Amino acid sequence: MANFFIIKWYDMETWTSNELKDQKGKIFLVTGANTGLGYETSLELAKKITNVVI
Repeated sequence: MANFFIIKWYDMETWTSNELKDQKGKIFLVTGANTGLGYETSLELAKKITNVVI
């Protein structure tokens, strides 16, 4: 079963990647990961020992 994380719009100002738990063993598909938000998301997920597909 897939896990989905929903962040409320008003929490975005205080959320940081340090709050992202270890995602070891999970696979993430990130579209648009060559620039911008997708790129930064991929980097942070890769730091958490995940498999990132771009």
